[in-house]
Amino acid sequence: MNTPYQAMKSALTAMNDIILKTDIDFNIDLIQGAVMSLLGYDERQLLGKRLTDYVHQRDALQEYRALVLQDKRKESFFDADFVCSDGKALPMEFSLTPVYGNEEVVGFVGVGRNISERKRAEQALGQSEARYRLLFENNPSPMWVYDLLTHKFLLVNTAAVRHYGYTAVQFNEMKVE
Repeated sequence: MNTPYQAMKSALTAMNDIILKTDIDFNIDLIQGAVMSLLGYDERQLLGKRLTDYVHQRDALQEYRALVLQDKRKESFFDADFVCSDGKALPMEFSLTPVYGNEEVVGFVGVGRNISERKRAEQALGQSEARYRLLFENNPSPMWVYDLLTHKFLLVNTAAVRHYGYTAVQFNEMKVE
C-alpha cells in the first residue's frame, strides 16, 4: 500500500529535487527526494550532519541565518555547490524558509534543485557573448550599435574610433542622424 509519505517521496524523486529540514545550526533533521540519484548519499548518511559541511557557499547560509534572526529576511533563494559522495560539486539552487517554534526560529526547511544544465547554458552564453564581442571589437570595418528609439550610440568598435576620429566617449554623446 502506498502511504502519503511514500507518495511524496516518490514525487520528490521523480522531480529530481530534494527537500530538507535543519535545526537552527543547519544540522540536517530530514532529507528526502532524489538524495541518492543527485548526491550519491543514502538519506541516513546525511541525517545529523551539518548542511554547511556539504555546501561550498557556507557564508551565504550563515548570512541568511543572521538576517532571519534579525527579522530582516524570511525566505532565501541562492545557488550553492553541494559536495556529493564522490567528492564532486553539484550546482544546486536552494530555497530556504525559517521554521518557528514558540515564536522563535528553530530551524529551516527548503528545497534543493539540480541546476547543472542552467549553469552549462549560462557558461555557453557567456562564451558566445565573449566571441561576438571580440569579433565586433576587432573587426577592421567601422561598426556601432545604437538605440533605435533615441538614436544614441551604445557601442562603437576600435575601427570606428580610428576611422572617424572621435573617442568612444564622444560617440556615446552623439546620435546617429
